[in-house]
Amino acid sequence: IYYGTVTVTYLTVATPSITPNGGAYLNSVQVTLSCATSGATIRYTTDGTDPTASSTFYAGPFTLTASAPVKARGFESRYNDSTVAPAAFTVNSTPTVVAPTAGASRTQSK
Repeated sequence: IYYGTVTVTYLTVATPSITPNGGAYLNSVQVTLSCATSGATIRYTTDGTDPTASSTFYAGPFTLTASAPVKARGFESRYNDSTVAPAAFTVNSTPTVVAPTAGASRTQSK
């Protein structure tokens, strides 16, 4: 019979990758998340908060049509949770070009 202390060390889930890793985009950007730890699930947020086990489950690429911070974390029952992966996305809309109406004239001052 052993009455000593047993120390159990858990591995940590690899930090997820966010592709692309932030930046500025026109109209929209498709975001893909991945994790190198086999069997891990990824949860993410787009409101600036750190993901928890109840955050949005990543099921596949998603599209941002507005600026947002994306944060992702990996979870696996036999592992410690990963660190949070952050990326900041700026999404700008296409500028509207107003064409002159037919028959309009332009004058130039001297």
